[in-house]
Amino acid sequence: MKGRSCLILIALGAWLAAAGITAENARAFGIRVGPYAWCAWWKPAFEDWMLRSSFTRRHLSRMRAGYDFKPSILYGPVLTLDFTNRINLTSVFVLGRYRLRASVAESLTINNFIFSHPDISINKYDLDSTLNIILNPSFKIFCGFKYQHYNYSKVDLISIPFYSFQFLANDTVMYHGVSAGAGAGFIFKLTDSFFLLWNVSLLYQRPIVIIKQKQYLIISSNVYPLNERIMPDYNALGVNATLTFSYVFRKISTTLALGLRYQYLYTFGNDVRGIDFDKNSDHFYGITLAAVYSYQTVDKISGGSTVPR
Repeated sequence: MKGRSCLILIALGAWLAAAGITAENARAFGIRVGPYAWCAWWKPAFEDWMLRSSFTRRHLSRMRAGYDFKPSILYGPVLTLDFTNRINLTSVFVLGRYRLRASVAESLTINNFIFSHPDISINKYDLDSTLNIILNPSFKIFCGFKYQHYNYSKVDLISIPFYSFQFLANDTVMYHGVSAGAGAGFIFKLTDSFFLLWNVSLLYQRPIVIIKQKQYLIISSNVYPLNERIMPDYNALGVNATLTFSYVFRKISTTLALGLRYQYLYTFGNDVRGIDFDKNSDHFYGITLAAVYSYQTVDKISGGSTVPR
């Protein structure tokens, strides 16, 4: 704990030293704000577990048909505070909803199958905050914080042929991912108003995964509850990359940005009772669009960095 406190104090001191609050820097203060949207495809680390019924294990054979997990538009605000010509803090918050549908047949034995039709709604939101230090008009470094959240519920009603009982299960999953990361960005000035930005960063994430399982064994008219709360222990390493074209409309102090973004997370840790996210990966990729209005921003150095991240 003391080590963490020392690191925080060192980082804060380095930031204050870099900021160099002078009269000239104070005049460079500005605010940039606007809407941000990300049309994102998602291949989740929990896909295999989500399609499996609550009463089977990974090694059983499975057939699936009609799998449908369309991309979603995540949207929200972007806010940048320019402390100096070279230092700014950018935060982006987005939220959205995904829906997964499929038809699945799982084998218990050669003759016995479980049939299910998952239809799952997933709520997701992300918060990204980065402190950017622009070393020259073409290069910057940054460090930051990321919070990633999603939650969903899945309901299984399982009838097993040749047996006189049923299972009813309602699993609720909540994922809270807290990340720290650092990276670098390259700014290419194509014209006086047109820029290309490429950012890449590495991140470490410490997820908190909470799974509440409400299960019921139904025999004739009798119902037997089998409730459980599970918290697997995971870590994640990943990379985040963006490639963005931005055009600055100086007369109206607005930047329009269109780009691509890819995020990868590799999950590893200790699975618990059939909850097997270990050694699985999250893939997010898609198209971003932002319109950012600038107020009293000095832009000689930052150029195209009016674009989020």
